[in-house]
Amino acid sequence: MKKIIFNEKSPEFNKFMIERFPFLMPKNVWTGEEIEGYDYSWTRFNEIPRGWRKAFGMDFMEELRQACIEADFLDKLFITQIKEKFGTLRFYTMGVPMNVDRVIMKYEDLSAWICIECGAPAKWISKDWICPWCDDCCKESRNTRPSAFDTIDTWYGEYK
Repeated sequence: MKKIIFNEKSPEFNKFMIERFPFLMPKNVWTGEEIEGYDYSWTRFNEIPRGWRKAFGMDFMEELRQACIEADFLDKLFITQIKEKFGTLRFYTMGVPMNVDRVIMKYEDLSAWICIECGAPAKWISKDWICPWCDDCCKESRNTRPSAFDTIDTWYGEYK
């Protein structure tokens, strides 16, 4: 068997991802139909911010796949959108069984503590566009906006 190299821009990798995780197939969010002329240039996996994909993306997909199999829902899971909002992963679907929802919530919660840029543990949170950042990524951004960050412990101490 040929080894697939993790390269999100590779049509070969994206085809592998959709075969393993059929719910990653891009579909029209209004009709649920596959997109005409789809060329494997991207999948729903690509919507997860880079740092989170790196830190837990494949673990998330595997756990989600397993939960879907247990619920006989693998070919029924329909993702409408994946994004970051208010510093955490948001995973929107057309409804899922409880065990599938638990997996989604687990990774949405985990994302608050992982750098959105590189996948390292987060120590900072940006106060303008709310996102978790590690020391290194925060330092790169702080050079231009020194007051734009708070410690993640302070942020969640005040807001959780």
